[in-house]
Amino acid sequence: MHCEHEHDDGAYVLGALSPAERAAYERHLATCSFCREAVADISALPDLLARLDAKEFAKLLDPTLTAGDHPGASLRDMAAPAIGRGKGGRLSVYGY
Repeated sequence: MHCEHEHDDGAYVLGALSPAERAAYERHLATCSFCREAVADISALPDLLARLDAKEFAKLLDPTLTAGDHPGASLRDMAAPAIGRGKGGRLSVYGY
């Protein structure tokens, strides 16, 4: 099954929707089991992302890096090459 809101689950879980968008999506969730399941599947992401060490993340992106590389670099700076803009200008790791 597909839903016109199938790509909103990540933004919802990460708190990236505006208050109006969030309210609309929550109304939608009340009627769409597909989206409720998708939200449940990724609901642990914010906690997992909060635990991620920036230097370890950099090594995931480029295994040739050592612990001393990228001193003071922020997680956002290191993630930028892996994240592109998808449809509608949304951030997407998949580029669509």
